[in-house]
Amino acid sequence: MARKFRLRGRTRTILMAIAIILVTVTIVGGISVLSGANKNFFKPSEWELRTVNEDNLYQLANFKDTDGVIESGKEGISVKVVDDNVIKVSGTAETAKTIAIGTVVLEAGKSYVFDSSFEGTGKTMYMQLIKDSTAHNCYGEPVVFSVTETTTFTINLIIADEYEIGNVSLKPVICVGESADDLVSFYE
Repeated sequence: MARKFRLRGRTRTILMAIAIILVTVTIVGGISVLSGANKNFFKPSEWELRTVNEDNLYQLANFKDTDGVIESGKEGISVKVVDDNVIKVSGTAETAKTIAIGTVVLEAGKSYVFDSSFEGTGKTMYMQLIKDSTAHNCYGEPVVFSVTETTTFTINLIIADEYEIGNVSLKPVICVGESADDLVSFYE
């Protein structure tokens, strides 16, 4: 003889409430997608975070790489430009090194903010924007400077003698701005 399964009153009420909530969320989500209010609904958040920020002028640089490789490990240092122009650095410098990453054109009459994305290395490893004798060194804090004439600056990575680098990812930012508060992010 088969027994009938019956839900108790409280259990039935809880299950009905959950079902109503799920139906409501589904309807609201569907309306949001159809109206275009959330155009990235089906886009994984990782993709959204890795969208290159067009306001970062570093992204427009003319990189001095060969298939992503700037330094191949000779003299102890490897420097590569990987996805979205992130710079990967590893090794131990046998001698003090200045490694040209690329060049970027900065326009006359504008102020810029430059940040190297790493902190606390002081003068043992830092990034530099240089043109002739004019150098803007970023020792871990943003640098603000003005350009009086349209100029091509070289982006350098400076590494001190015998400085050991584990495996560092650099995400430099060069943007138009009057102070460090005007910095944009590497990704949008």
